[in-house]
Amino acid sequence: MNIKQAKQLDFPSLLEKMGYYPEKGGIKKSGKEIWYKSPLNPNDRTPSFHLTKGKQVAWVFKCFSTGEEGTIIDFVIAHEPSISNASGALEFLRDKFPGALFDYQTKKHGKKSKPNNTFSFHEHDKTKPSSSPLAADRDLEFIQDLPLNSGRLLSYRAQL
Repeated sequence: MNIKQAKQLDFPSLLEKMGYYPEKGGIKKSGKEIWYKSPLNPNDRTPSFHLTKGKQVAWVFKCFSTGEEGTIIDFVIAHEPSISNASGALEFLRDKFPGALFDYQTKKHGKKSKPNNTFSFHEHDKTKPSSSPLAADRDLEFIQDLPLNSGRLLSYRAQL
């Protein structure tokens, strides 16, 4: 996972996993704006933490109680006292959002290698026998040629 991928995460889901929920009536503009009591200020009594759908990133926040603002990375750094940089924030997000996006890092960066259970059109399991004699030496097999008989398709074809 890198910072660009992290910034595309679902910020409202992170807040929910951390125990924060939107205020009653706090979801505005068809879910593009959401208001919370501030997770950054435990003394907050009114909704002052604002999430907005971003243009370059999935969500941005502005805390009117503390003045903090930014992306999901900035929020994690501001919320977690033990995290002071983006690397720590990425580790925190990996724990909160386990899944395929965060299962591995490329060998270029060290850590873990890519799992072998990923799908590829270029690699196939040659240990399984094929039911077709043609499939052994071809990637694709022609199955059947059907004539066009739909009225709409025929009228479209006639226009060409």
